[in-house]
Amino acid sequence: MGSELFSAKRELQKYPGNEVPVPDAVSIVARVTGLRVHLFRDDEISHALEYARQLIASEKVRQGPYNVKNEVVKASREAWADLTPLARSPVGTLWAEKTGVELVLTTLDPVQTKEKILSMTANILEQKRRYALVGLKQRQDDSVNQTIVTALQTASKAYLESDVPKLS
Repeated sequence: MGSELFSAKRELQKYPGNEVPVPDAVSIVARVTGLRVHLFRDDEISHALEYARQLIASEKVRQGPYNVKNEVVKASREAWADLTPLARSPVGTLWAEKTGVELVLTTLDPVQTKEKILSMTANILEQKRRYALVGLKQRQDDSVNQTIVTALQTASKAYLESDVPKLS
């Protein structure tokens, strides 16, 4: 994990100041962690919301608080920015499963701090180490790994979008 974080730090040093554009952060996180990471685009919001609504209505999404699922069901493209990160996160997770990536970031911020990017990267690497997700791409159909990937997606997105101070 140390060499991956060193690699991330080295890439982040190329950016002046303390912030990095989110599209660049997505590329860095993907390269360093080995995950297929996608930044949620504006043109995907309506489709992703409709997909999430269908899955919730058909009761294929059973986990999660009722109030979060209700917020997703009532959400609109126009009100996307008003949704809580807890409501955007499952939309991104479900969209990731549909589109075949392992992590969809639904952040609204155009930039992220280097500290947040490093913390998120370290969290993902630790989770991969802890759950031995070395061959994730080859074992995607394994339900245990899929559960872990979903947990990683949710935790990572909520972490990146939170305002909680991060450890250096």
